[in-house]
Amino acid sequence: MYDRQPISNPNFGLSTGPGRLQPGFCTFGRESARNFQCERRIAPDRRVDAVYRGRAQMSGSVPWNRSSNPVRRLVLLTALMVFMYLCMRALRFTHAGLNLAFGCLFLLLPLFAIKPALRLPRWAKIVTLTLLMPLLAFSLVGLFGMVACDIPDAVNHRQLSRELCTLHQGQYSVHLAWEETSGGAVGPHGVILEQRRTILPCIYAVKYLDYFEGASDGSLSFVGPDKVSLYIPIAGYDRDQKNIQRVYSLRPWLYF
Repeated sequence: MYDRQPISNPNFGLSTGPGRLQPGFCTFGRESARNFQCERRIAPDRRVDAVYRGRAQMSGSVPWNRSSNPVRRLVLLTALMVFMYLCMRALRFTHAGLNLAFGCLFLLLPLFAIKPALRLPRWAKIVTLTLLMPLLAFSLVGLFGMVACDIPDAVNHRQLSRELCTLHQGQYSVHLAWEETSGGAVGPHGVILEQRRTILPCIYAVKYLDYFEGASDGSLSFVGPDKVSLYIPIAGYDRDQKNIQRVYSLRPWLYF
């Protein structure tokens, strides 16, 4: 019914001659063999990696991901705690709420060390948890005190300090203030003398010069270059009757 037409393209078909494949098919065969050999070389490495990850996940002690290394996390937490502790001793925020938040974050850091410590090997885990327990107890007591005393006083805007005298000289200032801690009669109540220097608009460096428990009043005066005189009268004490007059040498850069 239909006339068979000869194929005009001589390269159409699976061969260009007797027993010969087209060049395109030969290239595809060579590439497939090369890819197969590469996959055979990569497959053992993938199996070893999978076995290693499986053992690490089953043991729960040695993680397969470097970013989740428990030793590295514990070292970073320790360095962060030391840095924050030094900042709490030498730096202050101008806003009391920021100081409270910073102290709360410092007390929360030991809690983040529990999970990495549990992922350590057996003996390292025991030693780390033994060293971590006192720190956790201190943190829990401090957090309980903040929740029970400091935070309610901050919310109610209770006055816990009162400036008695302030002197300015150069880039620093000397402050005499009466302070008490939250918790009523449990904490200290007295007059504190400190030197301050502004670092940023909201942060200043502080150096404690002296503290007088039970005092409630006092005065300051300059007696020379970088020298200040403190006077606390007898009437300035609530408990012990004392008359204090001292001279302090100051440094323009506080710690240098």
